[in-house]
Amino acid sequence: MPQHEAIVPWGKLFAGSITLDLDRYTAHVDGQAVDLTRIEFDLLEFLMRRPNRVVSQTELLQHVFDRHANAHHGSLVRVHVAHLRRKLGTASSAIRTVRGRGLVLGVDLGDVAQNQRN
Repeated sequence: MPQHEAIVPWGKLFAGSITLDLDRYTAHVDGQAVDLTRIEFDLLEFLMRRPNRVVSQTELLQHVFDRHANAHHGSLVRVHVAHLRRKLGTASSAIRTVRGRGLVLGVDLGDVAQNQRN
């Protein structure tokens, strides 16, 4: 497994107050359910599997949107990220834009490991 990918015990991913249940296809922030579209869920999962790693729009287009990146689809990523941030509320601060590079889900890896043990 590539070093940048997180190990996923019990079919769940954790990042701060965000929990993604891959088996039930559900998302929670601070224990409260968050209703995500398929693309929003897949986008969040892609970022959560790569904590603290900058992910480019090209990667997101290829892996989340199943399209080859081009200039016309950059706005597609921005729109879905904006919707995802709105739905995550205060937890959205974990998703940061790195100008000219892409997005990063910044998390404390110690917190991720602790949550995965619980």
